[in-house]
Amino acid sequence: MSVLTSAPLHLTYAGGLYDRTAPLATGEVRPEGIDLNYLPVVPPEAFWRQLKHNEFDVSELSCANYLTVFSRGDRRFVAIPVYPSRTFRHSAVYVNPANGIKRPEDLKGRRIGCAEY
Repeated sequence: MSVLTSAPLHLTYAGGLYDRTAPLATGEVRPEGIDLNYLPVVPPEAFWRQLKHNEFDVSELSCANYLTVFSRGDRRFVAIPVYPSRTFRHSAVYVNPANGIKRPEDLKGRRIGCAEY
């Protein structure tokens, strides 16, 4: 509820649709005092839209994106320790086989890149 009224607080949330968040999306779970508008948006798109346009009241945002904007003095966002996707992000490494990389030790001294960082 709003501090000044008994009306529910209207919030729009954007983020991935996961097994943990589906009950919020379907309305099976309703946060007390909140009228939630759940927008299922794939995470990279939600991140970009939030960072570029401040489009949502609440959204999923990568830790790397948050730390980058915070380190630049941007204080638009408040991070809370909620991890809706629970996906291990370091499950794969993709290499260009034309560069002679066949074993992990072949990566020594090489340049690597991280998506969205």
